[in-house]
Amino acid sequence: MTRINQSKKAINRIRKIAEQISLKYEIVFPLISLFWNYDGEGSWAEHDKNGDEFISLSNEVISSLKISSTFPPKDTIAEQLLHELKTREANQDTAYKRFLYASVVGNGCIVSEFATTYYLRNATHSRLLSMDWSKKSDTAEGVLWTLFLKLFRAGCVDRNNLDYVFADLCLPLPHEFEMSQVDDWTIPFMKDVNSSAKISLTDLKKLLLKYVPNSKKIVQPILEALSYSEILNIEGHPIGNVFLFDKRYELASHYHSNEYHYPLRFWNERK
Repeated sequence: MTRINQSKKAINRIRKIAEQISLKYEIVFPLISLFWNYDGEGSWAEHDKNGDEFISLSNEVISSLKISSTFPPKDTIAEQLLHELKTREANQDTAYKRFLYASVVGNGCIVSEFATTYYLRNATHSRLLSMDWSKKSDTAEGVLWTLFLKLFRAGCVDRNNLDYVFADLCLPLPHEFEMSQVDDWTIPFMKDVNSSAKISLTDLKKLLLKYVPNSKKIVQPILEALSYSEILNIEGHPIGNVFLFDKRYELASHYHSNEYHYPLRFWNERK
């Protein structure tokens, strides 16, 4: 059996990721190795999905996280999500402090959970069932794929999928950290934003990195989280009564802005 991510460079890279997101290396290594190969310059892992290595890595993750290898029925997913959203609503202060801390240290998994919680504002059972379902989710690798995406890119392009938001909120990863006190960096950040006469999305990313310099790779999901939670308001696009998934086809005239979810994609069109 040929193993991937065996080079010193790959191992050190994965150890760094594990440390940054406060997960044991023994969990992060097989989860990443299922889909990404850091040997060489880095590329998608090429596995035989019925081969020994893929099966071995899958079993390692499933066993260590104590999760099912398949998704429950969609009705059950919707019910569990609605219950989880109520629980998180009752603990908003703690979730906000975790988000502030995660943004400072670069923990994209916790940032993703905060973003998803607000992305699903105004969710109902039927609205959740209307969400997309990614192609991999009906295969044996589907559950692990969603968890990989969570730690690989913090959900910034995956949050339209019901399978992703379910895994994000209902399959918690066992982060191990003592959350230190972090000043609310959103206050001076927003003061800088509001005092700027003209600031583009590109400028917004650069400005944010003054406050969360360890989070270069997750700037987009942090900004999206700020817009979903209305800390960062986008003029002309109130979202208090909106189910954000329903706005997925409402596009900005600035082409590259559409790489962001609504409403942040309209930032460059403010007056």
